[in-house]
Amino acid sequence: MRTPLPSIISSSTIVLILVWWFIPLVKADYWEVTSPTSGVEWVNGRANLLAWSKGLLDGIDMFDIEMQRLSVAGVSFVAHNVPSSMSSLNVYLQDVPVGNDYYISFMNLTDGALWASSAAFAISNSANATLPSSDGSAPTVTISGAPAPTDQFAISFAATSDGGMSPKAMQTAGVILTVAACALSGMLIHL
Repeated sequence: MRTPLPSIISSSTIVLILVWWFIPLVKADYWEVTSPTSGVEWVNGRANLLAWSKGLLDGIDMFDIEMQRLSVAGVSFVAHNVPSSMSSLNVYLQDVPVGNDYYISFMNLTDGALWASSAAFAISNSANATLPSSDGSAPTVTISGAPAPTDQFAISFAATSDGGMSPKAMQTAGVILTVAACALSGMLIHL
């Protein structure tokens, strides 16, 4: 029978400390949709600004953007494989049904992870609406008609070979898994 070595700090405490230390390296919980915001009105027949800022150390190198409507089942696929270096797109609306219950989702359609979503905003046909802002340096995508889940993305950017996870994030995840496996095996030995 093995006699456990005396320890000042238990192995579970060490594991907890290591996990607390590594978690911030894996995911930074910062992603803000800066446009549209609540009360903003996008207008049909114009380019409307979609803008965001996100954490740098979150390990997300690319993502997908959808526009959804709360009162109607359906989705408009805006952009696929958006590189994390981008922070805005212009969305030109063409004959999109008016309503005040639209929102934008930033996600990974491959695994279904939802990273962020905007507040609800309105779409109108109003010629009297304040001109929406746009970003002259950002690409423009066109969304036409009602939400249609069988439509393709309005724009697709080139995919990365690692599926959107940076090498640093993969390395950090590997370290965490190794530490967890070592800690678990250490706990099993003491049983």
